Amino acid sequence: MEVSPLVRPAIHQALKAWHNTRRLGELPLAQIPLVETHRQKQGYQPTSTGRGLALRETLQRALDALKPDGEPDPLEKRWRPYLLLTERYLNGRSPDYLIELLGIARSTFDHTQTEALETLTDLLRQWAHNPAPPPPPLFASSPLPPSPFLAPPLPTHTLIGRTALFDELKTHLLNEHRPLAL
Repeated sequence: MEVSPLVRPAIHQALKAWHNTRRLGELPLAQIPLVETHRQKQGYQPTSTGRGLALRETLQRALDALKPDGEPDPLEKRWRPYLLLTERYLNGRSPDYLIELLGIARSTFDHTQTEALETLTDLLRQWAHNPAPPPPPLFASSPLPPSPFLAPPLPTHTLIGRTALFDELKTHLLNEHRPLAL
């Protein structure tokens, strides 16, 4: 019998790897049909990076589904699961910081974290078993590109100096077929 990767420790592991796209894509959780379907819909490549992006977006939608209505209030109990998971794993806050922010004891923090991870896991299981209503898009105002472009943005200023050298390099790289050592 095959064990489902949709268990609390797997979700916890994915949240801990949140900022490492490649590592996210190498987790068993990135292979589940829910994430694979999202990867294909977004046009991401079947690589660890593509699977990692799809897993991160799926987890982000699940976290957004946990978010209560209204303005965030760390002292309101209904905000604890959402704030704890997002601040802890997405923003890298320490447990001590969150204990102080939420105004709770360490044992309450531990219980709340466990409950929040269970709730997130249950939500993902529900989505995996009932794929009919797709989760809402991450950014309703701007659609995601079909393929991620992971290069840094172009500088806002023009190059100053060495224009001739830059033009010569461009000519060599774009027009000649022989290798050029830089």
